[in-house]
Amino acid sequence: MADTKSALYNRTLACPACGSKTLQPDFKTGMYTEEERESDQHVTRYRWLQPDVPPLHPPYYALFQCPDCAFTDFKEDFAEPNRLRDNRVRLLAPKLKPELQRRGSCIATLRQGLGAAPPDFPAALRCHMLALAIQELLPEDRRDHLKIARLSLRIAWLYREQADTTQPSLQDTEGLAALDQYAAALREVTAAVARLRTVFGTSPAKSKLEALAQQLQAVARPSADLRAALLAKGDRGDGLGFLTLLRGDWPQIPANESLALEAAIRAFEKVYESGDADTMGLLKIMIELNYRLDRFDRVLEYAGSISKTAYEERTTLQRQRAERTLPADQRTRLTARANRVQATLDLAADIRRQVVQRQETARAA
Repeated sequence: MADTKSALYNRTLACPACGSKTLQPDFKTGMYTEEERESDQHVTRYRWLQPDVPPLHPPYYALFQCPDCAFTDFKEDFAEPNRLRDNRVRLLAPKLKPELQRRGSCIATLRQGLGAAPPDFPAALRCHMLALAIQELLPEDRRDHLKIARLSLRIAWLYREQADTTQPSLQDTEGLAALDQYAAALREVTAAVARLRTVFGTSPAKSKLEALAQQLQAVARPSADLRAALLAKGDRGDGLGFLTLLRGDWPQIPANESLALEAAIRAFEKVYESGDADTMGLLKIMIELNYRLDRFDRVLEYAGSISKTAYEERTTLQRQRAERTLPADQRTRLTARANRVQATLDLAADIRRQVVQRQETARAA
């Protein structure tokens, strides 16, 4: 019997976080092409170019993951981390081992469910959430918000592909609510003790603070096992039980498409505010994601912010162009800028008209 052909081959790459040699499955050249996309860039149809090769689902293979340290990232960033202007791997690498050793951590829980078997929806979801959780190990002001937005959006696409009937549900039963309350209280106490150690770390009572911290660790250590034991009977058996386990350590977990879209919007907004990427491209995707969540007011806020900034710039340009001694070349540049500002104002007006049209369509539906 002839061997079944595969669309994949194994790439040997060094993990950018720990340096271990890894084998990463990647698609051979010319296996498929993307044929249809939704308005938020989700690919809805692929065409396989090799009829004798069994098709696979490309989104399940979008990331590479190190089996040793658990570092997970987009394929291109895993393979060539230094191509990024700000390579954050060096900041993330020392944080991975402590998280893997911390019982009940998101990193440890997500990593446990990943193996060598071909990925399915639960495995792909785990892998994407692992990459997201790793990025969120950094302080807010050091995070790669564009990458966080891309990962969150891909998680939303994964949920969407499962259709409504298989969407995981985290219903707030009384037991789950009590466990979440316990986890939240534990996080607050842990943060408070950490602050006490920072403020009073050199005081004569330092030894008592250290003893308190050790006592708290003894309380926190079995909490993940307790949560797993108490929720065991509530596992749906569909491979998604890890979502309820993770919520104890990750309250903002994107547990469905809507929550993932919200996380993507928040991250895209941070990138937009920083001005570090294509402004118009970001604006378009932010508007589309808000439409998907029926947040028309938010889109109007975008339009209002754009108009305010553009009006202010137009006023400044008008004052500069009024200078009679202005050289001709500078006047030409200012005129070109004024035209771009007017185009921005026209775009804001178009956005407002589109919102009104969509609201009327939604009311008529």
